[in-house]
Amino acid sequence: TEKRAQLKARTDAALALVGLSHAASKRPGEISGGMKQRVGIARALSMEPKVLLMDEPFGALDALTRARLQDELLEIVATTQATVVMVTHDVDEAVLLADRVLVLTARPGRVGAEE
Repeated sequence: TEKRAQLKARTDAALALVGLSHAASKRPGEISGGMKQRVGIARALSMEPKVLLMDEPFGALDALTRARLQDELLEIVATTQATVVMVTHDVDEAVLLADRVLVLTARPGRVGAEE
């Protein structure tokens, strides 16, 4: 099992990756929606995955927070070298963030196009 000091170090590193070191002691009710989204990303990153699966990660955010988190995600991927598989309905977001884009058909959900 992981020792408390190791767990704290891993947690602190994940919070630093998403720019939330300053909010480490805040309670869930004390943080914004964008911060909650970053906590979710930090939680996933703390496991040091090789592949990060994201389903509409920025869908419920305002435009400014969304843009900031998209930039942060690009930095995180550059730092961690993790592969990210993201589902999004936002074509601009897909083009901005992706190395490869697959467009799925409505039903039965097959690959309709690839860029």
